[in-house]
Amino acid sequence: MAILTDRNPTWTIEITEDWVSPAYGAKQIAPVVRISGDVKLPANCGVLLLATTRTDDLGTFEAIGEEPSTPRVAMVTKYVRARSSPF
Repeated sequence: MAILTDRNPTWTIEITEDWVSPAYGAKQIAPVVRISGDVKLPANCGVLLLATTRTDDLGTFEAIGEEPSTPRVAMVTKYVRARSSPF
């Protein structure tokens, strides 16, 4: 599994361990991906979960026509693998 973001420098991405609740009344430590930022709302952050076992050709994931200072109601993104055409 790979996690790609839209490469907006406003956001901080961190992989850590924290408490999660797999069921009511239970908690355990598990890996957590935290994306956070000190931003003015509303704000957009595009995230793509990519089911893959390869790490050599993840490609790029980016917002199209999006300025960080002007978030939209809907966000358009593009994913491109290095050896193929855009999805």
